[in-house]
Amino acid sequence: MNEAYGKPPEMLQIKQVASRTGLSYYYIRQLCLSEEIVFIRAGNKYLVNYDRFIDYLNGNDNKLNFHERIRAIPMQRGGEGFE
Repeated sequence: MNEAYGKPPEMLQIKQVASRTGLSYYYIRQLCLSEEIVFIRAGNKYLVNYDRFIDYLNGNDNKLNFHERIRAIPMQRGGEGFE
């Protein structure tokens, strides 16, 4: 790993974040849907950036910038980019 980038973020599923924090699965999912916290979608799973989530809970400014709003969109066979 290139040391210039530092360590990768800890990305956890909603149920893992709920277990660690004691918050409900539904509440964390609603934060994702309203884009209040940093997350990505991997298929049908939401992966939450745990460190940024803790910052959010501590009241630190956690507004998403443009690049953090990009979502992984799965490509389907026969779509653009496939032969």
